[in-house]
Amino acid sequence: MHRVYLRASWDDVAPRLVGSADRPLLHGDAENSWKALMDRRRPVFEALATLSVDTGHNTAAEVAAQIAGTLAAGSRRATEGVIA
Repeated sequence: MHRVYLRASWDDVAPRLVGSADRPLLHGDAENSWKALMDRRRPVFEALATLSVDTGHNTAAEVAAQIAGTLAAGSRRATEGVIA
């Protein structure tokens, strides 16, 4: 089982989060609230993740392709040298 941590900056997530009624923890000063929340959560996310991906300005499809490629490469490495 893999746990993927999608790293994103405030600039990347702000357009989706600012003013969203679905994010009550971010009402008010959304940027500082998000940064404080991520400062608390990031160590846990990093400790639990088997793969960490910087989403940057990539599309969801590009991030998904990067994850799939990385996981597929890892699966190939894990089975190299195994004799059936």
